[in-house]
Amino acid sequence: MEWLVVGVGGAVGALLRHWVSLQLNHDFPWGTMAANAAGCFLLALLASWALGHGLARDHLILRLLGTGGLGALTTYSTFNLELISLASAGRWAASLLYGALTLVLCLALGLLGWSVGRLITSH
Repeated sequence: MEWLVVGVGGAVGALLRHWVSLQLNHDFPWGTMAANAAGCFLLALLASWALGHGLARDHLILRLLGTGGLGALTTYSTFNLELISLASAGRWAASLLYGALTLVLCLALGLLGWSVGRLITSH
């Protein structure tokens, strides 16, 4: 059941992400930024609400809206929530390290992937 709930939420989130991009991404990726910003706000709001209501992390509504819907809308929201969770637990150094390493590692691997892709297509 959990897989189905995440899948349905993911389908809706992906379609919403696509629609927002079509509406706003013209001369600048405003849609991507809007989806990421909205997803960060909504996932933090959902997590805070769930915590206040004693819902377990694997509760189906959290899987539908959080993992599925907002996860497909934006992956940045999950990264953001993990940073907030570490900081909220008083683990500021871990939060900063995770944030910095993620940004540097992802940028480096993105650049590597871009370079390898160009190398492959040029031959």
